[in-house]
Order: sequence, then C-alpha cells, then structure tokens
Amino acid sequence: MLAEKGAALDGSSDIEHGYLIKILKKVEGILMPQKKHRAPNSSSDYLNPFDALKIYDPPEKHANAPDFERPKTVESHTIRYKAEPLTSLEALFVALAMLINDVKKIRSRIEWIWINFQAQHFDLAVAAVATNTAISLTRDLMDNAAPMFEDHGGLWKVLEKFYRAQAMTQGHRPFVNFAKNQKHPGYDAYDIANENYISTYKLVEWLLYMGISSRKQGSSSYDPRSNRASKSGYEKFGDDRALLVNIFTELMIVTHRVDDYPIEDEFLRGINEATSTGKIPFYLIFAAQVFLDIHYILRESVEQGHEKLWENLKSFERGLQEYFKFHKDYKIASWPAGNDEVLRWLQRKVQYILSDPMKKYERLPGRNPGSVEPNRVLKMSPVLSGVMLYHFQSEMWDVGIALANAWGSITYSLHLYNALQKEKLVSKTWRDMDLVRKLLGNENFFVDDPPKNFADYFEKFCLQVGIPAVTFISWHQGKAELPSQLEPRGIRNNSLVSAMFMESYQWGYGRVDWTIENTGKVIGSQELQTDRERLTRKGKIKETANHSTDTETAKFHPDQLLVAVMYRLQKETTVLALPYLAMHLECCSFLQAVRNRCDPLLRKLYPEAHVKDNELPFMLGWMFFEHADRRTTKLLAEAGGAADEFVQRRGDTVLNLLHRL
Repeated sequence: MLAEKGAALDGSSDIEHGYLIKILKKVEGILMPQKKHRAPNSSSDYLNPFDALKIYDPPEKHANAPDFERPKTVESHTIRYKAEPLTSLEALFVALAMLINDVKKIRSRIEWIWINFQAQHFDLAVAAVATNTAISLTRDLMDNAAPMFEDHGGLWKVLEKFYRAQAMTQGHRPFVNFAKNQKHPGYDAYDIANENYISTYKLVEWLLYMGISSRKQGSSSYDPRSNRASKSGYEKFGDDRALLVNIFTELMIVTHRVDDYPIEDEFLRGINEATSTGKIPFYLIFAAQVFLDIHYILRESVEQGHEKLWENLKSFERGLQEYFKFHKDYKIASWPAGNDEVLRWLQRKVQYILSDPMKKYERLPGRNPGSVEPNRVLKMSPVLSGVMLYHFQSEMWDVGIALANAWGSITYSLHLYNALQKEKLVSKTWRDMDLVRKLLGNENFFVDDPPKNFADYFEKFCLQVGIPAVTFISWHQGKAELPSQLEPRGIRNNSLVSAMFMESYQWGYGRVDWTIENTGKVIGSQELQTDRERLTRKGKIKETANHSTDTETAKFHPDQLLVAVMYRLQKETTVLALPYLAMHLECCSFLQAVRNRCDPLLRKLYPEAHVKDNELPFMLGWMFFEHADRRTTKLLAEAGGAADEFVQRRGDTVLNLLHRL
C-alpha cells in the first residue's frame, strides 16, 4: 500500500512487520473457535439424549439394606502365603527341562543371526551386540532360577543328573569325565551332552583349572573344512576342545593381564567371574557354546569379522589424522583445545588395538614367541570383533556429531544447499548431503518444515543459529548487539534403540538393563513389524521353520526380544556407521569454497561483512538477508556456482568411504 503511494520500500521494515503479523495470525488461530454454533431460539431446539431412558426406583429392601462391612486385617496375623517350592528331583527335572528349552530357543536364534551374517544380511556390529544381548538374557533367566536347585547341590549337579537320565533313557552310557579312549561308549551320548551343555561345562571346568598354560595340554586340532555332520562324538568333542583351548588362553590373558582392554563381552565377563569367585556361572558355559556354534556356522570364513573390524579401525585412524591436519590452524571458540585432547586419546586407543595389545605377552606359558599370529583373540571371536567395532563406532559417532554441532558445519551447509535447490541455482546433486539428511531427518536441521522461500530461508536459519531474525536486522542497523553466547540447535540421536546400546558399549559395560521402558523401546515400536516385513519381502533375511518372528504372540520371550533388537539395530546401523567426522570436514571445505567465491561480492554489497573461517555461518545470514534488504539474490547465485564446482569434485566422498567399509 505504501508503494502505491510512492513510498520507498524498506526490506528490514517488511521483515519486522511480517514477523509481527505472523505472530498475530497464530494468536488469532488459537483464540478463534473452530466451529461457530447457531444460538437456539427456544428450549425446544435443545436435544436431550436422556429422554429415551426410563427411570426405575430401587426395591425398598435394597434401599434400606445395611452397608457391607469389609473384612479387617487381624494385627496378630503373621501368616504369609507363597508358592510351594520344588523339592523333589523329579519336579526339578521338569523345571530344568523347561529352562533348557527356553535356552535352546535363544541358542537357535543366535545361530539364525550368524547364518544371516554369513549371507551378508546382517552387519557385524549388529550381530555381535545381539549375540551378547542373548547371552546376557540367558544369564538373567538362569540366575533367577538358580536358587531352586540349591538343596540338590546346585544347578550343575542337577543338570548332570538330568543328562545322565536322558542318556540312559535313550540307551547310551553316560560319563562325567570325557575319556581319552575314542571308543569309550560315553561318546555316543555326545549330542545329548551338548544339548544340555555338559560337554562344554566339562571342558571349561578343565580349562579354568589349567589356566593360561592350558594350550600346552591341547593335543587336538580343528579343520574348518571338515564335515562335522559325519563325525563321531569323539571327533566332535575334539573339535570343541581344540577351539576352546586356543581361545581360552587368549581370553585369560585379556582378563588377568591386559588392564586397559577397551571392551568386555559376556565371555570375558564370565571368565573373570569364574576366576574371581571359584564358581562357574551358566552364562559362561553358554557363551563358550555360542562361540563354538558360530565357528561351526562360519567355518573357514570366521575371520571375516576381524577383517571388517580392521578396515574400520584403519579408516577411523585416517579420519582422525585428516581432522588434525585440517584443523591445525582452523579454530573456533566453541571447540576448546581440551576437546582435541579427547580426540588424541581416541586416536591412541585405535592405534593401541591396531598394534595388538597381546603382543607383549607372547612369552607367557602356553604362548610360544613368534608362533602366535597377531590379534588372535579378535580373529577367533567374531563376537568380540563386533563388540569392539560397535564400541569404536559409538566413539566416532560422538566425536563426529560433537564437531558438527560446535562448528555448525553440516547444518549450515544443508541450509544453503536447500535454498540453492529450491531456487534452482545448482545443477549437481550432493549425494553425501542427501544421505545425511535422509538418515538424520529434517527435524535435526530445521525448525518445523524445511524453508521454501526467501523469508523462510532467513528466518529459519536465524532460529537454527540461535539469533531471532529481528535481532540480526537490528544489529545490521546498528541498533543492537549480537548475543555473545549463541545457543544453536544441534543434531541429536533420534535412533532410540541404538542410543540405548551406545552408552553401554561405548564405556565398555556391554550390558543393557531390560527395564520395562527399555523393552518398550524395542518391542513396543510400531515400526518393527514394517521393518521385518520389508527385509523379509526383499529376500534379505533367511527364516527357518523353527523361527517364528511374530512379536505379538510371544513378544515377551527373550527369543522374540532378540528378533526385535536385530531388526531395529540393523535398520539404524547406517545412522551409526556413517563417517560423520569425514562429513564434517567435507562441509567445512564446502563452506570455505563458497566463502572464497562470494567474499569479493559480499564486501562490495556489505563492507562491514568480513567473514573469517570461524564465522562462516554469518556468511549464510548475509546471503539470505540480501533478498530482504535489496530484493536481489546475487550472493546466492554466486554460491550456486561454487556449490556445483565443489559437489562435482567431492560430493560423494562420504558415500564412497561408507561403501568401502
């Protein structure tokens, strides 16, 4: 209207006025009733839904009946009722059979996980974390049941009697200690002993007694190419012995000699507990059996877990080296020098694992100097390799996101890229940025919906930075000062299940407390069924007849909880594994390229705008402000040219790195 009267246009005033109008419209929308009702002319216009009901008076005898007197608790009453404990051996056998059946389902699910890992359907870290979770759930299951066996000598005494009864029922001769004579009739009952964990228990019991020197006693050898199905009980037991002798020596060294090993899985934790207390917990035997099962599934490809870990560790080390090189003279107040010391500590920890912490212990009993291959424990244990990988992935996630939030590198680059796309000022597709945006979601980068016009570009950028648009305009006009401490919105971890595991494995605990809240995050997700159907429909998951993945029919069984954990973690694996440190460096380079291209024009339009390396976000503010102030888009058009050149050269760096990993 002012323009029609010949008044000069003032972009700053338009933004201030528009901001006020927007607030008034929101207030109007809140106060305005959603629906206007016509006022009734008379009482007949009202409809009474109770007119159709009939009213009855209660019978007089009921109306005058005395109040019911509830029974009172007698103060001297001390009797407490509880379920009668199982005392007979027969009753304990029934309870034990039910427990072993539940554990069998968990064991079968673990086998399913590693069959799909071998087919490259599940990620190593996800498979390892789910397996460690399965062993932890088994631990809770058996610990809760253990007290009922105490009167009969404890769980293992009852389990051994249970095994003997089963073996004799099926016509086999049971035995307690496995004989060296391969013709001993007790080996015919190997499969029964294996199903009841007796064979593994006897091996672990002997290995704990022998300690670190147990490898000297290992005369058996294991050939992963051999056909296990055709082997006798004696030969199968020989395979178990050969594998456990080798891994036990390494795990005992880690437990008792390596104080600064960064992670601990349930196998290591069980050995530590057994050597500290002198008692063998069931979950240690189960962890040992799972170790054997995984070897018999993966066979000669068992070391691919270690290979995957090594590729990632070397990538993490290169990424940290590139960070220190890039940021040598490129500093910012919101990232103090102390933070870089944390990154150097992480770099040293990565190098520590790459250099093999076990090397200096090669002269211990059971380890011949020069004969033990480096990192043997990680090569032999895919679970330990996967847990180690998850540990470092969680560390690198924290570092990458913290850097991106401190510098605003990813967020502000996306704001500029989004504006360039909407205004059709770029012709190239920034594949790395599109991937990050899809994985983390628009809610991590924009207030409400992504901006679609110049007014929104400026306003939502200012909100993201932590400066209201009106404050920025007043500062430009010399009427106000910018806040000394900005509070920008940062990227958050929206992956609920991953976040639940990350803290535990990042600090080396390796256990999650399955409270109602944590269980609800996994099983209660409405997305779970969709995820499972999507992966199964595409043929990505191998199911067997014994595996039901119906989370509704048995959703509280540990087996079904594992299914939920697997599908959710697998869905979120790319979010965790994405190299955010590399993306941060890429976005910093992008903003520098745009600044170098636009700086001459920016100084020409706004002489007071001198954008330093640590002030790159303000460059975007000037670009978006130009349209409101001058009704031109020269800076944004210049940025489009720089963006096309940069994206063509480096726009898929992170994607290529992710594919290699």
